[in-house]
Amino acid sequence: MARGDDHATQPWVEKYRPRRLDDVTQQHETIRALKQLLYGSGGSSLTEKVASLPHLLFYGPPGTGKTTTALALCRELFQNITNKETLQNRVLELNASDERGIRVVREKIKRFAQSSIQESVDAQVPGFKIVILDEADAITADAQTALRRTIEVHSRTTRFVLICNYLSRVIPPLASRCAKFRFKALEDGAVIARLEHIARTEGMGPLPPEASRLLAKAAAGDLRRAVNLLQSCADWARSADGSQRVLEPEMVSEAACMVPASVVERFYDICVSRNEPVTACFEVLRGGYPVDELLRQTLELLLLDSGTSPAQVQMNDLQRSAIALHMACAEKYLCDGATEAVQLLAFVANCRSVLQASS
Repeated sequence: MARGDDHATQPWVEKYRPRRLDDVTQQHETIRALKQLLYGSGGSSLTEKVASLPHLLFYGPPGTGKTTTALALCRELFQNITNKETLQNRVLELNASDERGIRVVREKIKRFAQSSIQESVDAQVPGFKIVILDEADAITADAQTALRRTIEVHSRTTRFVLICNYLSRVIPPLASRCAKFRFKALEDGAVIARLEHIARTEGMGPLPPEASRLLAKAAAGDLRRAVNLLQSCADWARSADGSQRVLEPEMVSEAACMVPASVVERFYDICVSRNEPVTACFEVLRGGYPVDELLRQTLELLLLDSGTSPAQVQMNDLQRSAIALHMACAEKYLCDGATEAVQLLAFVANCRSVLQASS
């Protein structure tokens, strides 16, 4: 397959993945610090300080650019290597969630770290290799301990870039050997700007403001999820003759498995109104909507409600907190495999109990 065809058939999240540090969305402080490590105070040439590049630990929510930044960093470090095979010998990318045990450290990582590297005649090419370990917080504590020792022994020839969602799940002896960089959840404006760029490039035309807002809301700061949702919506909006229809907010809600606002408001009123039978929540269940998403959107309504809902129930902060706690318990039981109908009925009963006890 031709290279152009291969690029055209890629998922959008890969097709539009930034290849340079400057193209990474919104993580300005982190990118500025990394470029300072590579280029010093200015210029586009690697400095001698690159030889003392520390091990790196990127942490933060999913879809914020951690893996993209690590790959872009490698491209800029080894930008003067033109041989693709030589470049592959310099970078090892692993996803720790696939193999969580100590074997991956002892076999794959240690073998790569011990392998010799071909000396480069270009002084601009760093004399070390890079190991990118994605989802490092998923590997076992024993494997992390073994990795700490591997980092110590092979630090002269190998640099490690550890990527995780939760810094607290990385053992302190391992985290302390790395320079830590926090990646923040992206703001809605940054997500929308990136989606609009992709939509224009793909010939979708300008995105309707309401559709853009819903995409950003559903993504909740996760740009990867936002791009995947946009591609799903684009396929949905494409007519049989190949023409592109306008992206409607309803398409976004359906693709993101969002519960319609009218259904959320109906369920909320069932929870807080004494006039509605508890069994009315079966009407909501018959709609087939994901219960976890229903609870999440109901929580938003609970926090924002000032007594203007159809039920017109006034609540204080203590009552809201108690209801939110019951919601958290219901969500936990659902994750454990409990029956959706039972949990919704219990949640409605608990909501009414909280409101009745304070009346």
